Amino acid sequence: MYFYWVSLTCNSRTYVVPIPHGSDLPKLPSSGFQSEKEVRAVATQVLKEAVFPGPDGSRYTFSKLTSRRNLYRIPLR
Repeated sequence: MYFYWVSLTCNSRTYVVPIPHGSDLPKLPSSGFQSEKEVRAVATQVLKEAVFPGPDGSRYTFSKLTSRRNLYRIPLR
């Protein structure tokens, strides 16, 4: 199961929480996760981007964005 977490500082992470064999869902707190620390305690993997699950548990995709800008100023007269 994947949990996508965005903090107040706009840092995003995806936490991978395994589902035990023979179970429908992993063991989660009944009140939900109240902090990122609680999610990190049950996660087996932390990814620094948003991920999208693939056809099986071993594959996923993610977007990597970059920007390029013109660093030079050309005066127009």
